[in-house]
Amino acid sequence: MKKIIAIILASAFAFALLAACGDRGNTPAPVKNEAFAGGPLEEHLTIVWGTSGSSGSWVQPGSMQEKWINERYNITLIPWQVDATNAEQTNLKLATGEIFDFGQIYKGRTDMLDQGLIRPVPMKMIEDAAPTYAQLIRDGGDYVWNASVWPDSDTDLARLTGYTSTTRGFCWTNGFRLDWMENLGIEPKGPIEELMDGVYWTEQAFTVEEFTDILYKFTFEDPDGNGVNDTYGTSPGNWLHYAWAGHYGAFGMRSNGGNLNNGGKAVPWYATEEFKEFCIHISQLVNMGVIDPEAITMDLDTSWQKFTAGVSGYQTILSSYMDVAYNERPPYSVIVTNPGAKLLITPPTIGAGGKQQAYQYTNSFYGYDHYFGKQASDAIVDRVLRIMEEFMTDPEVWVTFFSGFDGVNFDWAGEAYNSAAIPRDIPNDEKAKYIGGYYPIIYPEAFNKFMEPFGVTKFKEFSTSAVGLKMTCLNGYTSDVYGEFADETKAHNDLYNADRESVREKYWADVLSGADVSATWDKYITELKGVGLDEYIELYSKFPKLDDVFTIK
Repeated sequence: MKKIIAIILASAFAFALLAACGDRGNTPAPVKNEAFAGGPLEEHLTIVWGTSGSSGSWVQPGSMQEKWINERYNITLIPWQVDATNAEQTNLKLATGEIFDFGQIYKGRTDMLDQGLIRPVPMKMIEDAAPTYAQLIRDGGDYVWNASVWPDSDTDLARLTGYTSTTRGFCWTNGFRLDWMENLGIEPKGPIEELMDGVYWTEQAFTVEEFTDILYKFTFEDPDGNGVNDTYGTSPGNWLHYAWAGHYGAFGMRSNGGNLNNGGKAVPWYATEEFKEFCIHISQLVNMGVIDPEAITMDLDTSWQKFTAGVSGYQTILSSYMDVAYNERPPYSVIVTNPGAKLLITPPTIGAGGKQQAYQYTNSFYGYDHYFGKQASDAIVDRVLRIMEEFMTDPEVWVTFFSGFDGVNFDWAGEAYNSAAIPRDIPNDEKAKYIGGYYPIIYPEAFNKFMEPFGVTKFKEFSTSAVGLKMTCLNGYTSDVYGEFADETKAHNDLYNADRESVREKYWADVLSGADVSATWDKYITELKGVGLDEYIELYSKFPKLDDVFTIK
C-alpha cells in the first residue's frame, strides 16, 4: 500500500499540476465554454505546469484527474515533465532558458532570479484571487516574507511558499514490546489507550534508569518465553538519529543537522558536552550487553527488520509511522508479522533533572519553492491563484487534487470527508490512467483528517498540547533560514564536511564497540578542530537564532 505520509513527504516535491511533456504550439484550439461566460474563468488558458518529484516518473497525459481539472477551471494543462529530485535533469532543462508557467522546483529564489527565469507576483493579485492563501502568507510573518520577496520590492513576491501543517506535532517517540513487558511484569507508567490494533499509547515516559532496566530485562530474562537467550534490548541501526531520537533528548542532545547553544556560540551537536554524556551512556549499554553487537554495521532497514522479527524489544519510532499504511515499518510491521504482539508507544525518555526533549519535526511549516515562469501572463497567474484558493477551502477539490477519486484511487477509512482517504495499492502504469499527481503542497489544518489515521491524530493532539509543547524544542540553535550565507556555507562544507563526518563516524563506531569514549573525548575534539570545527562555530554563529524566527506550536 502506498504510504500516506510518504506521499505527503513526496508531495513536498510537487506544488504542480502534472501531466506529460508537451509543446504549446501543438495544443488544439480551445472550444469556448459558455458556462464560464462573464466570470473570472471565461478565457480558456493553456498552462504549462511543472512536474516534479516521484510523480514525474509515472504521470501520463489524459488522466481522469487531468480532465476533471481542465473542465473545472477552463484550462488545458501542458506538462513540463522534469523530475525535480534529479538536480542534473533540472539544471540541464533550466540552462536552456525553458521554464514552466507555474510549478514547484528545488531551486532557491536567488538562483532563479540570477538566471532570469521567473516573474514577480504582486501581493495585490494574491489578495484578490486567493485571499485565503494571502492570509497564509501574512501568518508566516517576517520569515515567509523575507524568504519570498522580490528584490528591492515591498509589494511583489518572487516565490510562493508551500505549507505543510501535516508535520505539526510529528516527533520521535519510544516504542517497546508491550507483550514482552507483560511477560516480565513491567508496568507502563500511566494509563494506556489503543491507537490501532495492538498498538498502545501512554503519556507517561520512562526515565533513563527505567529505560536501562527494561533493555536489560529484554536481553537477559527471556521476554518472549521461548527458553532461548536470543533477544536484545535494542538492535539500533548505525544511523544515530533514527536509532536514538526518542532517547537522546534526555541528555539535552539532538542530531540530524542541528547545533546547540554553547555560551552564545553555535556548536555542532556532535561536539557538545551533551553528546559526550550521551555517548558515555550508550557505551555503558553496550558493555552491559543490551545492544545488539551488530549495531556497529547495521543499517536502518535491518534494524527495523530485527525489531519486527522479535530480535529486539525497543525501537525509536516517528509518530507518523503509527499508521497501517506504513505496514513495512514499526510499529505496524510488528503487529502484522507477529500475531498477538503488542507495542507500547511513550513520549521521549526523561533524563536527570526532568530533562526531556523531542525536537519539532520541522522548524517551519512553510517551505518548498513555487514559481511563475518569466513568460507567464497575468491571466495565468490569476487562474492559478484561483485554483489555489478553491484547493484551500473546498474539501472535495482538495481530496480530488490530492487523492483522486473515491472507489478508484482511494477508499474512505470511515465517513466520507470526515476520515482518511486510504490510497489503493495501484501500479504506477495503471494509476496514471486515473490520477495525474495534481496536488499543490498546501495542507490546511482542516484537511489533515483526510490523510491521517486515528493513531497519528491522537499523538499529534498530545504533542501539540501544553504538556507536549513543554518538551518540544527546535532542531537547532541557529540556521541560515534566509540563505544569506549560502556561498560561505557551501564553501565551508565542500572543504570540511566529508573529513569532519569521517571523524564523527569513527568516534561513534568506538561508542558502539563499548570503548571508554570519555577517555578519548579530548582527542576527538582536537581531531574535529583539525577539520574545521572552529570555522564551523564562527560561521554558524552568524546565522539567525531559530528562537527569534520560529515559534513552537
